Amino acid sequence: MLEQAGVDWPYLTRVVHVSRKGKKVLKSIFPRGNPKLGPDGAIWVSVFSGEGHLNPENGQYSPYYSAELFRSKDNGKTFQRRSHLEYEADGHEFPYKSGGFSDSDFEFMPDGSIVWFLRSTWYSSTGKEWDPMYMTRSTDMGRTWSKPVKFARVGILPRLCRLENGVTLLCYARPGTFVRAALNDSGTKWTEPLVVMTPGDRSKLANKPVAEPTFHDWDGSCNNPEIVPLDENSALLFYSDFYYPDENGVKRKTILCRKIRVE
Repeated sequence: MLEQAGVDWPYLTRVVHVSRKGKKVLKSIFPRGNPKLGPDGAIWVSVFSGEGHLNPENGQYSPYYSAELFRSKDNGKTFQRRSHLEYEADGHEFPYKSGGFSDSDFEFMPDGSIVWFLRSTWYSSTGKEWDPMYMTRSTDMGRTWSKPVKFARVGILPRLCRLENGVTLLCYARPGTFVRAALNDSGTKWTEPLVVMTPGDRSKLANKPVAEPTFHDWDGSCNNPEIVPLDENSALLFYSDFYYPDENGVKRKTILCRKIRVE
């Protein structure tokens, strides 16, 4: 049975592409967030605006992506916007009027706060493969947020999960793949990164190394990790490796899974 959810998204604008044949195409929205059940019993999900929006503070158009949190109080039948974050966090970081806060993820912390991690680059818009990942916190259930600050030098597709033992885990990538754990209940302190995949040049691992590797040849991964809780003290981390050997030693693109245990 097909169901449609109503989404209240004020100040959203959409981009219309014109094909070579002159056909106008409305670009679709890609929420990309993982829905989560909040301590208030509502369903929460993070999304981003895409190629622009109207800034709700002044009604002016912004070319940057904005990060949004939506909340549903009726089991997903309708969603209302709870939070809106404007780029820029640290001034004019991008050389062109595009990019901004895109892929993001959040987690409800044991002390009642929410942490929110944000990707800040989009290659097709900025021409940059990576940029810093930002972090912000809310202590009033997403009504207001602290000024986003740089958390790590890189951070594509941040993903968080909270284990039954109360520890919150974060994974992110590009280049490399990393996992960190919160050291306190507020998420203001984190461990040093556990390096799951090196951020260095891995292109020599290819079946036939090339003289001038592209970025993904060089990094050897899609850099889109995912982490999900497994039991009280551990989680499963999923990521790709372009140079994983099969039973005959031939390197193939492979989805790998590792168990991350917290002690």
